[in-house]
Amino acid sequence: MTVAVAPLALPTPAAADDRSLVDRPAPAVKRTGAAVGGPLALRSVRVVQDGADLRWTIVTAKGWPTASLRAGKGRRICISTHRRDGDEAHRACVSARGRRLRLRGTVVGRDGAPRRWRAIEARITRVDSRTLRVVGPVAELGRRIGDVRWSVSSSWSGSASCPRAGTCVDRVPGPRRRPASYRTMRAVPIGCTPRGATRVTRGPAVKAVALTFDDGPAAITSRWLDVLRRHDAPGTFFVLGASVHGREALLRRMVREGHAIGNHSYDHADLSGGGRGQLGRTNAVIRAATGVQPCVFRPPGGATSARLDAEVRSAGMHDVLWSVDTNDWRGPGAATIAARALTAGPGGIVLMHDGGGPREPGLAALPTIIRGLRARGYRLVTVPELLRLSPRHAYESHPRTGGGAT
Repeated sequence: MTVAVAPLALPTPAAADDRSLVDRPAPAVKRTGAAVGGPLALRSVRVVQDGADLRWTIVTAKGWPTASLRAGKGRRICISTHRRDGDEAHRACVSARGRRLRLRGTVVGRDGAPRRWRAIEARITRVDSRTLRVVGPVAELGRRIGDVRWSVSSSWSGSASCPRAGTCVDRVPGPRRRPASYRTMRAVPIGCTPRGATRVTRGPAVKAVALTFDDGPAAITSRWLDVLRRHDAPGTFFVLGASVHGREALLRRMVREGHAIGNHSYDHADLSGGGRGQLGRTNAVIRAATGVQPCVFRPPGGATSARLDAEVRSAGMHDVLWSVDTNDWRGPGAATIAARALTAGPGGIVLMHDGGGPREPGLAALPTIIRGLRARGYRLVTVPELLRLSPRHAYESHPRTGGGAT
């Protein structure tokens, strides 16, 4: 799981239905003054949204060894989410297996009994001897976007600090208080952090392929988006800055539906001798329309150079070429375009065009390409996902709906 959030000043136009975006969510912090429970007694919990994840920072009264959370040691640290009435709905507990910490979760029934436990995708870090950080998807905790009612507990039994029979519990918020509430928002990708080689022709050798579309946005682009939405497939659109005016809503739709937007110069000029002005001008147009800062660039005609690579890197982008050229711009039929695209191997980057001329054959080929690649076992991803670039997010601000409760 890759999570990263960086501050970014966003313009007024938004990337989702023209709703406003905020550059970072505010955290929620809860503390307790309880002095019970020994080394794992809770002192504070901080929760903040991080992309599609929640990041929990749990601080205890004293330091403790990882082995304290092994099965049979009588200790657990658990994150719970709650229903509207305050009853526990889901529980996720940190435990130790050898030197490795893991997170396992279960739905909690109305009778208070846990159901089937299962592993939860999460990243767990011992920040220091008293601090535990857990980063995991909101959905893994049984929540939808909206209000998340939560608590964190440290439970134990069979020790001098819990002399009575049964299990003792420290809790944040305190044991007699209602669960805390945290408002989650829809995370919108607005860029990424460059890494690795500046110029690439394909991604890592994994069973994934990126479909890319150049020279838009055009009048026909909405039809390409319709096909991608119908097949639940992401794409990467390398757009011309000069074509954005009057079609800003198309770019916002791309972001809203999970596609990536790349820079393809302002007016399709040959930039092999350098193109700092065109790069900056196009990025500014895209940013003004969507709030997105492109992190990938494709030189028109594939004409690049060491100088252009340096300018692309200094603008925070990767120079992305392709591993499969469908040559759709030459006007072959849909069957030929599809056959060429289906030769993409692991980590393939497929070049097509949604603008710059008649593009109906490519559009007709697109469903066959999507179905064919998936039948061969390939996942369809955006170029930033294929290159494993750490995403930056903004967060969609919308009216309070209470969507986090079940």
